[in-house]
Formats: sequence, C-alpha cells, structure tokens
Amino acid sequence: MTLHAILDEATAPATPSTAPALPFVRSSPERVLARIEAAHTRRRELELLMKEGGDLRGRDLTGGDLRHLELSGRDLSGCALRAANLEGVRLTGARLVGASLEGANLAGADLSGADLTRAQLRRAMLGGANLSGALLDGADFTSVHGAGASLCGARGRGVRFDRGTWSSARFDGAELPDASFAHGLLDGASFVEAFLDGLVLEHARGKSVVLRGTRFPGARADHVQLEACDLRGACAPGARWPGAALLGCMLEGAELGDMTGASSQGSVP
Repeated sequence: MTLHAILDEATAPATPSTAPALPFVRSSPERVLARIEAAHTRRRELELLMKEGGDLRGRDLTGGDLRHLELSGRDLSGCALRAANLEGVRLTGARLVGASLEGANLAGADLSGADLTRAQLRRAMLGGANLSGALLDGADFTSVHGAGASLCGARGRGVRFDRGTWSSARFDGAELPDASFAHGLLDGASFVEAFLDGLVLEHARGKSVVLRGTRFPGARADHVQLEACDLRGACAPGARWPGAALLGCMLEGAELGDMTGASSQGSVP
C-alpha cells in the first residue's frame, strides 16, 4: 500500500455512528496515554503528507498536537481540527474554508490573511492570536476566548462573536457588517474606524471600549452596558438603545440614533 493510501485510510473522516451514546466513564491512565499518542500520530501524519506534497483538504486531525507548525499558505479547507492544539501555529494566508475548529487551542497563532469563510470556531482559544486581514464570512466564533487577539482589517459578513471574551482585542479598520457580539465581554477592545453595519450588541458589556470613528448604522444595542468608553465621532444612524447604559462615556461628535430608554449618566456629549 502506498504512503498516500495509508494516510488516506488513517486520516479519513470517521463514519458517523448510529449507536446510542455511551454513559460518561472517567478516563483511565491508559486512555489518557492513548489520546496523547493519537495527538502525536496526527502530527506525524500531517508532516508526512506535507513532505510528500499530499492533499490536506478534508483531513481528520481532531485532537492533534500541531503546535508551532508552519502551515502558511496551505489549503486546510474542510479539515476537522476540533480540540486540536494549534498554539503558535503559522497559518498566514492559509485556506480554512468550512474547517471545524471547535474547542481548538489557537493561542498566539498567526492567521493573518487566512480565509476562514464558514469556519466553525465555537469555544476555541484565540488569546493573542493574529487574524489581521482575515476573511471571515459566515464564521462562528461563539463563546471564543479571544482576549488580546488582533482582527484589524478583518472582513466578513454575518460573523458571530456572541458570548465571547474579547478583552483588549483589536478590530481597528475591520469591515464586519451584520456581526454579532451579543452577551459578549469587550473590556478594552478597540474598534477604531471599523465598519459594523447592522451590528448586534444586545446585552454586551464593556469598560474602556474604543469606538472612535466607528460606523455601525442600524445597530441593535438593547441593554448593552458601556462604561468609560470612547465613542467620539461614532456614526450609528438608525441604531436603537432600549435599556442601554452608557456611563461616563465620551460622546463628542457622535451620532447614535434613537437613544430612547437609554441612560447616559456622566457621559460627555
């Protein structure tokens, strides 16, 4: 059997099982060791495929230990990377269209210029990751930990950042129409000169958020809580803020739409 045939068999997506789910059983040391070995096996398989010039698309790399690999420019579209350890991986300009990255560790990874169209990243760890200039159409970042991540200049429609932690993350210059940060934590996040048409901020919270010169017309900001934030020059015609609290914010030159039902105590117009 050829190397490619062996790897195709080893990394082919598993056939979904119709058997009923088994009850939870605490992992034994043997099972833990087996998972560790499987993670290293995934890495070896991927390295062999790259060396042989094999097709990486659609591979099952679930749980793989892929830390610090050089994958820039590679096409990983459709790959299963759920719970994989991708800490510090270089994916500059890589294609991850439709990839499954739920629960993956991407802390410190470089995904600048990567194509993450329709990628699934629910509950992934993106602390300190670089997604500057990435394409994010339809990507799902629900419940992601993205503290300190950079998404400057990122582009994509309908991206979901709901319930995520985006403290000190940077979205400066991003173009993310119809993005949703509902129920998110945005302390110290920066959106300078970003375009966020149709933004959803419902029940989001943030201190010292910078929205200076940000455009978010038609935003839905029900019950959002913003404290000591910079909204100078923000442009949000048609936005609605029922039940919102903008406390101690800088609002000079801001056009914020319909503020009926909102509180702006201590804010400077």
